[in-house]
Amino acid sequence: MTNAPDEDILLPGQAASETAWYYTFNGQRMGPIAQGQLAGMLAGGQVGPDTPVWRQGMPQWLPAWQVEELKQFGSPAPPPMTSPIPASPPQDRKVKNAKQNCIAMFVIFVALAVLMVWALAVRLGAPSGSAPAAVGMGCIGWAAPFAAVFAAIYLPLRWRVIMQLSPAVRTLGLIGGFGLIAVMLLGLVGWLVLAAGG
Repeated sequence: MTNAPDEDILLPGQAASETAWYYTFNGQRMGPIAQGQLAGMLAGGQVGPDTPVWRQGMPQWLPAWQVEELKQFGSPAPPPMTSPIPASPPQDRKVKNAKQNCIAMFVIFVALAVLMVWALAVRLGAPSGSAPAAVGMGCIGWAAPFAAVFAAIYLPLRWRVIMQLSPAVRTLGLIGGFGLIAVMLLGLVGWLVLAAGG
């Protein structure tokens, strides 16, 4: 940095007992000024806490925040942010979405499987054209193909992400996904058998 001043020059109204301070501004040495004036400039933000300062008795120039007499007036500014912090990395969102979709596929698979078994039991034990059987088969007839098509498209597209999930969630997703495809195929076969027999 710049060399320390050789002599103290007193400002008008400055007592000889007051310490004369020097600081840099835009690369230029400024001063001498009284400690109170420098402290006021630090507190007011006219001089930053990283501004190099010097007074007689100091071996070298130091940032103002490192000088004991000036610490209370300024602290180092935090480093500037280089980029905004993302809410969550894109990969984390993919994994979270894959986890939710795997659980959803399993739940839908179980619901459709239960509905299919119930509808077939009612259909086989009830007279032809009963309302519960028609409702159950109607739900299976519409829901199963959509869910199975979703699973058939989703599983290959997100295979790598699904493999990153915990073993339990991954297993639920695979059972649910392949189960939905199986339910659709069984539902179509059952629908055709019941339609041909009814």
